[in-house]
Amino acid sequence: MSIRNPAWLVGFALLVIPIHALAQESGRSRPLSTPAEQKEYLSFTAADEVVPYLTALVEATGGFELDTLITLIDGSSGVVSVPVARIPVLSEPGGPPVVRVLILGAQHGTERAGLESGLRIIRDLVDGELEPLRRTLDVRVIPMTNPLGVIRRTMGAAGGIDLSHDHVDLAAAENQAIWEEYADWRPHLVLDLHEMGPTEYTIQIGVPTHPNVDADLVTFARYYMLPQVANQLARADIRFHEYVAAWTEDAEETFYTPAPLEASNARNAFALAGAVSFLVETSSSRDIMGLEERTERMYVATRAFLEAAALLAGDLTRVVERATVLPDTSLSVAARYTARTSGSKLAWVQLNERGLRVRTRLSPWLPVVEVEAVLSTPAGWMIEGGEGELIASLRAHGFQVDRMNGPISRSVQAYPICPEVVADASIGELQVRRFRAGSWWIPADQPGGRLLFTIVEPWSQYGWFAGAAAINCPEGTFPVYRVPA
Repeated sequence: MSIRNPAWLVGFALLVIPIHALAQESGRSRPLSTPAEQKEYLSFTAADEVVPYLTALVEATGGFELDTLITLIDGSSGVVSVPVARIPVLSEPGGPPVVRVLILGAQHGTERAGLESGLRIIRDLVDGELEPLRRTLDVRVIPMTNPLGVIRRTMGAAGGIDLSHDHVDLAAAENQAIWEEYADWRPHLVLDLHEMGPTEYTIQIGVPTHPNVDADLVTFARYYMLPQVANQLARADIRFHEYVAAWTEDAEETFYTPAPLEASNARNAFALAGAVSFLVETSSSRDIMGLEERTERMYVATRAFLEAAALLAGDLTRVVERATVLPDTSLSVAARYTARTSGSKLAWVQLNERGLRVRTRLSPWLPVVEVEAVLSTPAGWMIEGGEGELIASLRAHGFQVDRMNGPISRSVQAYPICPEVVADASIGELQVRRFRAGSWWIPADQPGGRLLFTIVEPWSQYGWFAGAAAINCPEGTFPVYRVPA
């Protein structure tokens, strides 16, 4: 990995006065307590308290722009909104590179620590202990991405859509608005804040895992940024582990992996689009008990990411710049987790029946991503007239999609719906096909091309057409045609 040795390799471990400590020693008072702080965390910040609080904060500080990403209709509450706080960088010409950071809270309406800590982050950036970070960071916080879930106390949004797993289809209007913000702004770092069940590791953090994510981006996330965050968590006596997912295929067998591979997960989708992105989870019972403690843990973790981003600004921006380029080699269309060796186990800590911490092992532990099929990257794709939902999703992601005003003939290859083997050799032979007016041309080489490839390729395991073939495979080809490079 061609990243210069950052200053933190020498100095970060010896850093004894972090930014937040300097602010605390200065004695500066916080301008406004959040609604939950005002209630001493005996109740949550309600959905209808978020915008009034942020409005009061803008009026008190003038330090950021408050905007509405989208308004939604709730049957009982009327109109609700998804607010975004845009907190501009305060850098001067010739200063360090500007790092753009996007923070998402409460994609699941029952997970409120992200909302509560998000409000604190906004406040402390505009007039508090985090304000010095604005010399390097341009931050946007969407503290309540799922207001309907918050109101209804449900994990999903309208129609039961899980926003955290809707970043390929973009079926939810909330996610369409988030991706419009992303495409217009192109952040370098994305933090997705969540809660998980009770666990001895009270903060778990997932890095990008999809095999199509740029390898240098993953290396930077895991080996450059994550150690700094772990260091700060240790200082705060917060027990940390990289995120571990448990899977149960039947009632008798459970296996464990790092964070899921799906491109539809926010963490992977934003990384495929070119951002360094993380899933940040705090342990929780998801009720009011322990709200203050888990909000503080989430705040400490988020602050640590912001401090790491400021320290590594040059390397972070360079990694992201390279990650947006579509490689001219092959990318994965099918992958799975496997074990390094048979009987692989993961060292773990949990509570025993007497409430004592004991060391144990999780088995089977499947930590290795095995790519099962790849395809070469094309010049682009032609799509027959129709497929309006796919086109709408691609445009919502910010991708260029060109509509043909008249008929056009192009040399293309077709994809059988059920190939015997998924490989370049299984794609149909090159043929000249005439496409009618209203068909679509999608060039592959554009920002976020790794995500575009993963969505559009019909054989992609986690793309738009995943699962389109029935158990009894129909004959024929997909309505997508490859234009070879």
